[in-house]
Amino acid sequence: MGRVVSKKCLIALILIFKLKIFSTTFFSSDLNFCNIFEDLLPFNKNVSYNYLTFGCSNRFLIKDLNNFYSLSNYNFKKFSFGHLLISDFNNIYRGYNLSLKGAYNATNLKIGISPYVSFKDFCDSVNNFKFGLIVSGMIKEENFYIISSYFIKEYKNGSIFLIGYSKNEFDIQFETFYRDGFVFTGKVAYQMYDNFKVNVSLDSEKRIFFGLQVVKFPYMIEYSNFVHPYFSVSNDIRFSLYRENKYYTLQKIKTNKVTFDIPVKAKKIKGFIKKEKINLNGAFYEEILSLEGLSKTVLRRIYIYRLINGKINSYDELEKLPGIGKKSIEKLKEQTFIGD
Repeated sequence: MGRVVSKKCLIALILIFKLKIFSTTFFSSDLNFCNIFEDLLPFNKNVSYNYLTFGCSNRFLIKDLNNFYSLSNYNFKKFSFGHLLISDFNNIYRGYNLSLKGAYNATNLKIGISPYVSFKDFCDSVNNFKFGLIVSGMIKEENFYIISSYFIKEYKNGSIFLIGYSKNEFDIQFETFYRDGFVFTGKVAYQMYDNFKVNVSLDSEKRIFFGLQVVKFPYMIEYSNFVHPYFSVSNDIRFSLYRENKYYTLQKIKTNKVTFDIPVKAKKIKGFIKKEKINLNGAFYEEILSLEGLSKTVLRRIYIYRLINGKINSYDELEKLPGIGKKSIEKLKEQTFIGD
């Protein structure tokens, strides 16, 4: 009898310990321990891609504290759908968590809902079944975005408010979470190269998060961990397969009704007329579509890439886009140049 009581007390102490350490967690004991909050949202901030992800986490370098998960996101016109499945395996319990996500993506507004269920089978044959709901909203205007989420649970509801600013290669976020108390987090992400991204964040519980992202279309590998002054390092690694969202459309741009007369410069060389090269960073949409030897889909993709990234630095960047190979780059070089 004493052993049973002591075992239950040990389980209770471990669970309380976990709740204190991972206070921004909602589904599993440390689903969000590497500070990837978008996993929990009913929608994804970047709706230009569909993806399927598999990953695993290890806590405090302890052999038996692992979980395995998968998540997905699929876009259909202005709607997006996905799932989040987590399996926890350790000496204390076996846990299974499932969430289905749905969202509506308007031009500057996104709203989503995500019901979830959680089942845990403890080593002393005690079962625990819970369910909840996440409701989220996002407003995005040019470089700024605001995300607000409310977590409805059987016990202790929670809420998150996030303000972000993204421009060029930087993405800066400030997040506040409330459940048992307030937890504040600051995050900075930097796109070092076209296929390499790094992020660092610090929260009010003295946790330092660090993450790396490597992209090689259509694959993505991410590694992240967190460091705490009093605990061992925890790790997370995930592999993603993603593709373009064919329903993705550019944000509408308001223009004044002005008639432009754009002269086309041309030179006559030995009996034939040769068009002058156009600047890829300064050309109008119609000018880019007028390039010869490339499909309209590829040319639109180049234009969208320039809008998203601000400018094109080299032709090597464009070669990484789907549908653009070395032959396409050669045709681009014959008709264009990269200016400021």
